[in-house]
Amino acid sequence: MVSLGSIVDTQTENSSNALRHTKLVQAAQQFEAVMMGELMKPLGNGSAIGEDADESSSNPMQSYGVEAMAGALARSGALGFANKMVKAVESHEQKNIDQTPKVISQGADMPEKGDSR
Repeated sequence: MVSLGSIVDTQTENSSNALRHTKLVQAAQQFEAVMMGELMKPLGNGSAIGEDADESSSNPMQSYGVEAMAGALARSGALGFANKMVKAVESHEQKNIDQTPKVISQGADMPEKGDSR
């Protein structure tokens, strides 16, 4: 017999898992974007025609452009680092859940000692 409490617990757990997954994906994408931004920084250090090397390296618009490009690449999954991180973390969490001993709590739908339901 399935109790209403177990249905509500399952729905709460599912929404909690979905929220955790969403946060994990966002964090992994942010990490990938930062990493891509650092890898792309040297590309922005080249000087344009008619500019001194000092002028081009301190151009804030160029820095924003590199940041935006890195963020777009990360969100699109172009390199796949974020996806691999999400899969690794979730598989590690699942292993931990599988190895955790299950505890059965007594609820309203559990028979009492001596009850022959």
